[in-house]
Order: sequence, then structure tokens, then C-alpha cells
Amino acid sequence: MTGIEVIFFLIELAGTAAFAISGAVMAIQRELDLFGVLFLGAVTAIGGGVIRDLLLGQTPPQVFVNYIYLAVAVVTALTVFLWSAYHQRQEYRKRRYADTLLNFFDAAGLGIFSVIGVQNTVNAGFGDNAFFCVFLGMTTGVGGGMLRDMMSRET
Repeated sequence: MTGIEVIFFLIELAGTAAFAISGAVMAIQRELDLFGVLFLGAVTAIGGGVIRDLLLGQTPPQVFVNYIYLAVAVVTALTVFLWSAYHQRQEYRKRRYADTLLNFFDAAGLGIFSVIGVQNTVNAGFGDNAFFCVFLGMTTGVGGGMLRDMMSRET
């Protein structure tokens, strides 16, 4: 791995963690159990990349080849669940703080994964098709959040 590949890999892991936090916070707001928090955290974290890889014709999607993404998502969601359970007594402050966390990590994941989506599209040989690059960047950025919102009936 070259230096730039390592940087992109670490940024991708940061985006995975950011979206896992976003999904876990949403699941906690919906009062889901541990499995629901882990599942919604993982779907939010890896969903956009899976959609992108399928549209690029890369099967199986990268997340099913390299399990580090799923591991980061699950460990991050578990950490959020445990943190929330520990701080459950402060209900009002927790809800306000959860909304702030959700917005912050949603924005961070969106930015990171949009760039990663464009980069993966270019690396797949579609760099001359600007519309496709932007479309898959957007899909990577919002795909997991859209799946999260549909599964939790949020608009």
C-alpha cells in the first residue's frame, strides 16, 4: 500500500465509524435493543458503499471481502450503545446531546464517503464520466443514511 492509499483507507475507516455512530444514535433514539443498535449502525456505515460497489459491478462488494469495515462499524455501534446505557439517567441532556451527535457524525460521514465514492469510481476506470463519478459519490455518501432512515421510519 502506498502512502496515499493508507491515508484514504484511514479516512474511509473514520467515515465508517462516523456513520456507525449516526446509525447507533438513531437506533437508541428509537429505543431499539442491542441487536437493533448494532444492525442499524452497521447498515448506516456500510450501506452506501455496498450500493456503490454493486452499481460499479464489483461483486461481492468490498465490505464482504475485507471485514475490517464491518468490524469497525459493529465495535463503534457497541461503544455508543454501552455509553448510552451508562448515561441513561440524564434523559433530557442525553436526547439533546444525541441530536447534536447525530447531525455532526452524519455530516462527517457524508463528506468523507462522498469523496471516497468519487475516488472509487475514478479508480474503477470511469474517471472520464463526470456525471457517473458525482452520482456514485453522492450515492456512497447518502446511501447508508437513506437505508437507516427507511429502516427507522424517519423522514
